[in-house]
Amino acid sequence: MSNVPQARVILRDVVKQLKTGTITRMGAAKVVSATLPLLVRNSPVRRSPRRKRYVTQSLIRQIKAIARQNPLMHLDDIAAHFGVNLGRVSEILNGKR
Repeated sequence: MSNVPQARVILRDVVKQLKTGTITRMGAAKVVSATLPLLVRNSPVRRSPRRKRYVTQSLIRQIKAIARQNPLMHLDDIAAHFGVNLGRVSEILNGKR
């Protein structure tokens, strides 16, 4: 089971011990190995279905075209028009997709 805060405490302690020389490298390796399971997230019990469209090259061209034709149109209006996430529209218009 995941417990990142506990793992963080343990790893900070190991770092301090390594700096002060109160733990050997082998001892630190054992502690780190024992701590790794605390960093593994369990699979979700339930996953909701996808609500937004996949972003295709055709969709990217359409989004860029409507943004050029309507420079005052809000990003959230463009996103709603195409059924995509607002962040995706921003990425597309900023050249990150």
